[in-house]
Amino acid sequence: MENYKITNKASWRRAGNNDLIELKPPKGINPLFYRKKDLHMLALTIADGGCIHISGGSGTGKTSLLFALTEVQQNWVRLCIYNNLEEKPLKMFRLAAFNFDSPGEMWYRRAINADGTYDEKQNLVEFMEDAIANPDDAYYAVHIMELGRTKPSIQHALVHLLHDGEIVDPLTGNSIGSGENIAFIADSNYAAADKHTFLLAEQDTALFNRINQTGIIIDHLSQQEETKILMSIRRALNVDNVPDALVEQIAQLGHLMRVEQNENGALSSVNPVSMRSYISFLKKASKSDLPPEDLADMTLFALASAEDRGVINELKSIVFGIQKYRYEMDEFSEMAF
Repeated sequence: MENYKITNKASWRRAGNNDLIELKPPKGINPLFYRKKDLHMLALTIADGGCIHISGGSGTGKTSLLFALTEVQQNWVRLCIYNNLEEKPLKMFRLAAFNFDSPGEMWYRRAINADGTYDEKQNLVEFMEDAIANPDDAYYAVHIMELGRTKPSIQHALVHLLHDGEIVDPLTGNSIGSGENIAFIADSNYAAADKHTFLLAEQDTALFNRINQTGIIIDHLSQQEETKILMSIRRALNVDNVPDALVEQIAQLGHLMRVEQNENGALSSVNPVSMRSYISFLKKASKSDLPPEDLADMTLFALASAEDRGVINELKSIVFGIQKYRYEMDEFSEMAF
C-alpha cells in the first residue's frame, strides 16, 4: 500500500477514491489518514456553504480531521487546489452546543456593565456576522461538536442556524443576513450507536433532515491498513528498532479488541483502540525491556476491569502465542479464597 500524502499533488492523483491520504497533523497530534473520497466531499461541501454530518465510532479521528484543516492551513489549501476550488483560508467556529442548558445561550449570554446586566452577543453570532459581511475573505464553517451529547431542546434550536433562508436572531427577531456562505459541520457517534454502550441524545428530526444533506461515515481502519501505516511511520516516530512482527501483532490485537467491543459487547471498561494508543505502545516498546503483553496491559488495556481481564488474557494468548494467563488467573482466584 503506497503512502499517499496531501502535500504531493502527483500522490493525490494516483490515489484511488478509497485510498488513504496522510494529512499534515497539528502540533502534538498523531499522524492522520482519511479516505480520499471523504476529503473530497468535505472540501466541496465547505466551499458550497452546505451541511455535512461526520459520524463514526470513538477514536476514528472525526474531530482531528477538522482541526487538521484549520490548524494546518496547508492541508486545506491543498484540498482547494486538488478540487479546483478558489484558494482561500478556512475559518471555523467550534460550537460546543452540548454545554448549553437553554437554547438562548447559543445566541446571548448575560453580562455586566456600569448600568447593570445586559444580553451580550455570543462569539457564534459575531462569527456569523463576520462571515456574512466578508464572504470573499475566507471559507467559513461552524463545527457543531459532539451532536450526540447535545440535548434535544438545543438540537431543535440549531435548526434556526441551518435554515435555508435568512438567519434570524431569536431575541430580536431581526435578520442577521443570509448564511449561504457558511457551512455547518456536525460530528457524532450516531453511526456507531448499535456497536457501543455510550448514550446518545434523541435525534431532532428537523435538524437531522438538514444536517444530513451530506454524510460521511468514518470507520476504523482495517487491520491491514493499520499495520501498513504503523510500518510506514516508524521512522518519523523514532521507533525503527521495533520489529515488523511486533507491529503486526499489535495491529492484530487492536483488531481483535474491536471485534470484542463492537460485535460481542465485551471490554466495556477499555477505551476504543486508536492510532494514539498504537503509537503509545510502540514508543514504549522501543525503549522498554518489558514483554509486549505487559506493555499492552498498561497501554491498550489500561485500568481494565476484573470482569474484562478474562477476555483480555484470551486475546493476548491468541496474539502473542501464550497460554499461561488463564491459568494464572485461576491460581490467583484459588489463592484469594
